[in-house]
Amino acid sequence: MMHTHEQFADDLVLYALGELAGAERQEMEEHLYTCAACRRELQALRGDLGLLGLSSSGPQPPARAKERLMRAIAAEPPRVPAAAPVELPRRSLWWAWVPTFVAVALFFLAVGV
Repeated sequence: MMHTHEQFADDLVLYALGELAGAERQEMEEHLYTCAACRRELQALRGDLGLLGLSSSGPQPPARAKERLMRAIAAEPPRVPAAAPVELPRRSLWWAWVPTFVAVALFFLAVGV
């Protein structure tokens, strides 16, 4: 079925909402590929839909819920700060040089053979 530009323009809102499916969606996407005016209009619609989503607010919790939360926080025992970390004894630095000494000894052994 062939649509006119005006029919596509009327269906842009449905497309922006994700309500077009099947062949109608495919035809709309093909039209959007060729029509810059409809692409601009779709972009504006999506921006408006995003703002609409941000402008709505969810349900308000009951006033007594905040009171119960604050009482529960006040009833918690205070936290004790963690103890200072225990310092481990430092190892002497000669262990860090052992691989170097072994490598040098193996080098001289290989050269000597």
